[in-house]
Amino acid sequence: MLIGGRIGRPVRLLTVFAATGAFEEAERLYRRAVTVRQNIHPAPHWRIAEARSRVGHALFRQRRYQDAEALLTDSYARLNADSGAIPESADRARAWLIELYDAWDRPRDAARYREEQVAAAASRRSLANPHGPR
Repeated sequence: MLIGGRIGRPVRLLTVFAATGAFEEAERLYRRAVTVRQNIHPAPHWRIAEARSRVGHALFRQRRYQDAEALLTDSYARLNADSGAIPESADRARAWLIELYDAWDRPRDAARYREEQVAAAASRRSLANPHGPR
């Protein structure tokens, strides 16, 4: 759904749908956002992966864990590998994977992504302060 010619609007709508529990509608809108991004960006652009991760999150919230896992793991891998992607997109997808595996009672899988979360945070700290603490 493009409102006023802006792609970002459907993304913000999940907040509204999440507050009301309308995750099927959020999924529908995010799938539309994926289509729009596929028409704008060449595959495999990180913006497409970002939109697909949002579909995965909506599926998770509907307890469609297998469908969510497929989208979230693929999206996270693409977001994590693309140097042009904003780190927050990969962080969000990783957090959703942790949430998914916790809900699905798969602690080993959740632990793997928690370890990656800690490593990413440490890496950012070292980049922010390359000379270490003073």
